Amino acid sequence: MKFLLCAALFCGIAHAAGSEPELLYRQAEYRIGAADANNAMAWSYPVVLPLQTPAHQRLNAWLREQALEIFQECDIAATLGLRAMPDRKLVEVLNRTPAFWECGLLQSTIAPREAFGRYVSFEVFTEYGGNGVRPLHGVKTLVFDMVGGAAVDLASLFKPGALEELNYALAKQMAKDRKRWPDCPGRKFDWSLATLRPPADLLLTFPHDPMEWSRCGDGVAVLSGRVVRAQLAQPALLQPSRRWVKQNPS
Repeated sequence: MKFLLCAALFCGIAHAAGSEPELLYRQAEYRIGAADANNAMAWSYPVVLPLQTPAHQRLNAWLREQALEIFQECDIAATLGLRAMPDRKLVEVLNRTPAFWECGLLQSTIAPREAFGRYVSFEVFTEYGGNGVRPLHGVKTLVFDMVGGAAVDLASLFKPGALEELNYALAKQMAKDRKRWPDCPGRKFDWSLATLRPPADLLLTFPHDPMEWSRCGDGVAVLSGRVVRAQLAQPALLQPSRRWVKQNPS
């Protein structure tokens, strides 16, 4: 069964954004190997609209590059020339490539998360067949600067030393609520797992691990309020917040 992480607080991407313009997108969605439903891979990534906007063109080119990275892990992207192929041709080629199936990929999805000031963020969720007993999952967050036209590290939006402060706050939160987090010594604050929603919320989404989750609780933690706000480098640059709105296929 495909597993997709979702926290109640952050799963609803479309939150109040006042009168600020919305960000429109459609989701490019494909099934690779759809003839075998049990082993088919779900591959998808967002395409920001309208396509003619230069800033969106840069963002969309970057998003597709991120979507293709999963195939580079199988050492087939360059060999097959996937980057130059239209999506449907890529799916057709992978369907008849044995090396692709050896990777055990089940899912690779990029989805919009937040939009604030000049920045937009996305969550990458991956799933592998694992050892045949349970799937392996990966989660990471990506941030893109719409003005600069390039990816940025989430850490760059925070003050020096913020990692130490946020990690301390997470440990303190887990120690305080032993009912929810009874045994979580391995969980640390990691920028790649964090999603920022200004002005003062940070979501941490840890990859699904059945053994860890059974003793530690689910893989979602939220830091909020002064502990987050005090670590932001330039809070004014992270406003206004905007809303992602998914468009139905035409």
